[in-house]
Amino acid sequence: MAPHASVSSKPARATRIPTCRGDAVATDAMRDNDHVPALWEAGEWSAPASPVGMRAAKPVQMSGVFGEGVSVAVSLTFDDARASQLEGVRILDDHGLRATFYVLPSGVAAAPDRWWSVARLGHEIGNHSSTHPCSANFDFAAANALEDHTMQDIADDVDAATAMIQELIGVRPRTFAYPCGQSFTGRGRRRRSYVPVIAERFVAGRGCGSEVGNLPESCDLAHLEGYTVDGLDAGELRSLVAAGMTRGEWVIMAGHDIGADGPQTVSAPELDRFCSSLIRDDRVWVAPVIEVAERVAGVTQSAVVDALSGSPPRRRRSHLGSRDLRPAPGGQPDRRPFQHHEHPPSSRRPGAS
Repeated sequence: MAPHASVSSKPARATRIPTCRGDAVATDAMRDNDHVPALWEAGEWSAPASPVGMRAAKPVQMSGVFGEGVSVAVSLTFDDARASQLEGVRILDDHGLRATFYVLPSGVAAAPDRWWSVARLGHEIGNHSSTHPCSANFDFAAANALEDHTMQDIADDVDAATAMIQELIGVRPRTFAYPCGQSFTGRGRRRRSYVPVIAERFVAGRGCGSEVGNLPESCDLAHLEGYTVDGLDAGELRSLVAAGMTRGEWVIMAGHDIGADGPQTVSAPELDRFCSSLIRDDRVWVAPVIEVAERVAGVTQSAVVDALSGSPPRRRRSHLGSRDLRPAPGGQPDRRPFQHHEHPPSSRRPGAS
């Protein structure tokens, strides 16, 4: 089949794009815009340029941050500590991939032993607040609206979540995901960003509902862009990665339930197909948010120091942190459990006899 045609060759066609707060609609014209990544169906690609089938509209940009030969970093994230994720995590484990789970303490408390096991397998456990405050425009947030909160309210909520997660499974979260992708308190002239509260406490904060990936040299780690990927099929997921390749991006994907098709759900079969393609392309680095954030922070900090001192740029290391999950030539990904927390969970869960 011929490659994707330009907008002038066929009528505009709408595609649903899930966001944290509903669905948006993108036309072909939007997909061809430089600022909105293409959501092209896999069937519209011609012969794939790689085993992943990721064929970008522009030449691939090799990132100087992620390592030699790597053009895009991908972080898979899932919110709320939903029960379906405890089953869906097996898909990631089967492919040797590690993700970030942004949990609510209430969700972890429902199955602490199982969430402790998720952490032991090397997946990152992040903070998603204690009470999930969102805009008053959501019916469910009427009694917990950001418009009625103060900075201190947010700080107390986030700190309580960290303490509860650490008590339940022995992990201190190091990154945060903004509930509903929203990062403000108050209204009108009193409206303020609570991003500084997160920057003081975490290495990184993840947004959602975005239309672009993160440029590692210039992104704000305290408020990272994240695509909401509920409802997308494997081809659409690959398209987001392909678009990221053209700019050397860090592509963060945010989902909720993992299972059968439904609202706020990443299809388990589509996730399995997507993961199968990811591990076959050595241009892609898949890692939890904390690992990519630390890599980005380290490289950008070195660049600032070099600029201030007048020193020539340092040679960047080609390895990908402490563990490279990409397959070696002719080999398989390293599937051993990996702990990336400051204080990895011990072999016994806190409170266990």
